[in-house]
This record gives sequence, C-alpha cells and structure tokens, in this order.
Amino acid sequence: FCLPYPHHEDHIFQKDLTPLTESVNTSHKVIMFDMCCAGGLAGQARRLGWETISASTEYGNSAYSYGSAVSRNFFRAFSDTTSDTDGDGILSLDEAFNYAKKNGSELNGDKNYPFKKFSSKGATMSLGPIIRSRNNR
Repeated sequence: FCLPYPHHEDHIFQKDLTPLTESVNTSHKVIMFDMCCAGGLAGQARRLGWETISASTEYGNSAYSYGSAVSRNFFRAFSDTTSDTDGDGILSLDEAFNYAKKNGSELNGDKNYPFKKFSSKGATMSLGPIIRSRNNR
C-alpha cells in the first residue's frame, strides 16, 4: 500500500510510520521509500523488523527529475526474465532489488543511489513467479 504524505511537509518520521503500518497483519513487511535521504528511514524501519528498500542512501538525493525509477524497476522485475538471476522462475526480494538498482540508478545523467536493509531470510523471500508474456519467454 502507498503511504502518501502531505506535499507541503518535508519529513516523515518513524513515529509517524509505525502507527500507519502496524495494523498491516502479515508475517513479512517490505517497505519501499522512494525519496531523497531515505536510507536513514530505511535503517530505522529495518530495526522494526521490516525488509526495506530506498531510492537513496541516508545522505543521498534521489533523481526525482526522471520519476520513480527505482520503484518502477522494482515492479518491472516481475515481468523481465533477466531479473531471475538464479533461473528458478521465482523472483526473490534480493533479485527484485538488484534489478531495480541495475536499471533505475541512472538516466540522462541523473543518479539514484538505491539502498537496502534485508535480513538474511528477507533477502531470499519469494515475491512470486516471473510473469511471462508472449514476447518475454
């Protein structure tokens, strides 16, 4: 789910994030932060037990000028067989992140600095099968 934050605010804090997400009843939580300086928040979320991905490090900018390339490529990994690096037909969290990092880190000279904080179990977590289409065998 998406956690929109008022556009006139320039911060989201852990104290805000916890109540917004604590009602999500699941054994695994994966959270993605697609904003500048998100690595610090990703680190805080990891300490809460969540698997985290961010478009930038704690002190890095994300290249907002060309859209949400990291998150867009994270989801694109589900339909590109090259993302399945171990060839098992199942996309893991780490495979999806690596695909997003490879394909969403630079465009037209703008850079993102994707960052992850996964537990060892979270990195191998199955996200589901690679979706194959007629043009993507």
